[in-house]
Amino acid sequence: MLLMMVLLSSCTNAVKIRGIKTLSLDLGADTTLGTHFAYSKTFGANGIGNGQLNAPFGVAVDPAGNVFIGDNDNNRVVKFDSSGNFVANIGSGGSGNGQLSNPMGVALDSNQNLFVADLSNNRVVEFDSSGSFVANIGSFGAGNGQFNAPLGVAIDSSDQIYVIDGNNSRVVKFDSSRVFVSNIGSLGAGDGHLNNPYSAILDSSGNLFVADFFNHRVVKFDSSGTFVANIGSVGSGDGQLQSPFGIALDSLGNIFVSDGGNNRIEEYDSSGNFVANIGGAAPSDGNLGAPMAIATDSSANLFLVDETGVVVEFSRYSF
Repeated sequence: MLLMMVLLSSCTNAVKIRGIKTLSLDLGADTTLGTHFAYSKTFGANGIGNGQLNAPFGVAVDPAGNVFIGDNDNNRVVKFDSSGNFVANIGSGGSGNGQLSNPMGVALDSNQNLFVADLSNNRVVEFDSSGSFVANIGSFGAGNGQFNAPLGVAIDSSDQIYVIDGNNSRVVKFDSSRVFVSNIGSLGAGDGHLNNPYSAILDSSGNLFVADFFNHRVVKFDSSGTFVANIGSVGSGDGQLQSPFGIALDSLGNIFVSDGGNNRIEEYDSSGNFVANIGGAAPSDGNLGAPMAIATDSSANLFLVDETGVVVEFSRYSF
């Protein structure tokens, strides 16, 4: 069963999110997550006020531990400090400079500039570290440097920008000067192909890992954009995936995938071997509605964005 459905129109730039299926990740009474995480805290709440979220779909964490959430239905990015306290709203609804319409994935470069996948405006919006508008990247279309429903964004160690171009089933790469470089992947189910990818992450060597939603796998490309491997396959067993949405890496190269259709997080090692199913543990007083985007901080703590409007932090207690 699909975690969510994005209705993508090839003839209009008005892209809307519809049909989110509420999933249940059983939290139980245990406070451990998998074999090396423990529940830390939950912050945020459903709503439209400061510190509240409405259908959040992206998360990034800066070196100071500040957390940035793509707040889709509120057309903004919400910033929290490392304690989970509200700091600021970035952006507002609209199509002008510094405005957003259904923002999805978010990412930070080495200067803490914020990049936002601005879904319904078919662009990426860049803000500086103070939240001021810097630039728009891309436009609607299928040509080089264009997007049809950008769903996510990732930044490598050289500050090159990778935009997850959902309806074009590819990743669009720009250099650090925001100049188009190449397209990675194309529509299909074979090796090196993608079908409605949702998010991506890069390791320290520049390898690109893409959550390939409708192919139910993670696709790995090397730093030149050449296919390397598929990780996972469709199913509900260990190491299998059903509608993967978010993806994150820790400092050891372990891969974490929000496995929406199976109500869990899947962990793989740096070689793509299955490690653990992460689930059945978090606050004992509630359930997660739908595991969406995930991120790690510099201490390898895990942040999970829940579709119900909260962010759940799990502290790593062993490697």
